Amino acid sequence: MRIVRYQIILITLCIYVQFGFTQSPPGIEWQRTIGGTGGDRAKKVIQTSDGGYLIGGESGSNIFADKTEANIGGLDYWLVRLNSTGEILWDKTIGGLASDYFTCMAATPEGGFLIGGFTLSGVGGHKTEPSRGGYDCWIVKIDADGNILWEKTIGGNLNDVFWSIAVSDSGDYILAGSSESDISGEKTEPSNGWYDFWIVKIDSIGNILWDKTIGGDDSDGIFHLQQVSLGGTLYAGGSFSEISGDKSEPNILRPDGLRTNDFWLVHLNEMNVITWQKTIGGNYHEYSESFFEYSPQNYFLGGPSSSEISALKTAPSFGLSDFWVVKWNNAESEIAFQASFGGSEEDKLFKMIKTYENNFILCGHSLSHLSGNKTVPSYGYDDYWLIKTDSMGNEIWQLGLGGSSTDIALDIQQTVDGGYVIAGYSGSGISGIKTDPNIGSHDYWIIKLYPDEACPLQTWYADAD
Repeated sequence: MRIVRYQIILITLCIYVQFGFTQSPPGIEWQRTIGGTGGDRAKKVIQTSDGGYLIGGESGSNIFADKTEANIGGLDYWLVRLNSTGEILWDKTIGGLASDYFTCMAATPEGGFLIGGFTLSGVGGHKTEPSRGGYDCWIVKIDADGNILWEKTIGGNLNDVFWSIAVSDSGDYILAGSSESDISGEKTEPSNGWYDFWIVKIDSIGNILWDKTIGGDDSDGIFHLQQVSLGGTLYAGGSFSEISGDKSEPNILRPDGLRTNDFWLVHLNEMNVITWQKTIGGNYHEYSESFFEYSPQNYFLGGPSSSEISALKTAPSFGLSDFWVVKWNNAESEIAFQASFGGSEEDKLFKMIKTYENNFILCGHSLSHLSGNKTVPSYGYDDYWLIKTDSMGNEIWQLGLGGSSTDIALDIQQTVDGGYVIAGYSGSGISGIKTDPNIGSHDYWIIKLYPDEACPLQTWYADAD
């Protein structure tokens, strides 16, 4: 009798979804815990042309369980190729003799991948070029089977890191991050402050075409880049700088007069000239982890914010930090709207994507219990937290995913079937919604969600009292 009743409720919910009266979050199609003996962190996911997935991250593990190649030194880049149902096809460990920190990857036009991050390694392991000084940027090109085609060390005399990679319209690659170095190594322009935006363009075989330094008198870093429809490239990240160097707008200060980290947008035209820039923030810290172009001159930015309503921030604060989404209309030079999502603790937004139907998915992690506008319960210490909104920032659904310990979501992509794949890492064993045991101190945790329109019975039975 009970099962029949729930089936009736489920049919009703599916009808509501179909006709638009309400929408429930999609259920889990599959999940995979992937790891070795130590700490493994998945940071990026790409759906491959065969319907499978490439997972990129870093690993301190030796051969054990899912890890088939030995640790090379400290942390290594670790790539795992999955088929469409989440089964492992192969894994590759790529590294030098010290620690190598994976941050970014992109599919290449010829069917391979470009992966990148930063490294402390000199010559040794897979790394054939010496250290330039401090952290260097390290780029590796692989084929569809994970074989290394070439690798390149890029840096100056101090610390240099890449956070984002994009394939340019010309088939070259744009690499962006931050640099502390002055003119030295591959860096051809002087430092403006502590850290600056640093952009490097390379060709398909790793030759440097140009590099550009952009910054003010303090610390500035790019976390995401995208070529935009009206030409040129838009770079987004964070800035502590006042008006100085290339920065034309002031830092938004705290009430006590100390500097804060703000969203900083910089647009370069095809000649690498700054055509416009914008500083956006409140009276405490925020930085833009993700953005995309919604339409010409309309850009959505997202990241964590710990500001109250102040300066350009009109959305409320709920806790220690919240998801903050801003729509910047450059034609009107104004914030078209903004929204914040959070509970009473720390909630951090790491990825924002536009869905096929022009809505948005916000992906990050949450320490909050039910509070603020967080309406899903906590499973453990940190949980994956997803929010779907419409194009005006109005919530459609939200979803919490976690076990009894720490679970950190760092990337999400919409899949060809209209579902979603989430990449992050977990320290949880079997608990909450996590169905696989913990392998090492923390493991890759990959979750595939059904399309929004799907309404599988088993996900609802699990929640029935």
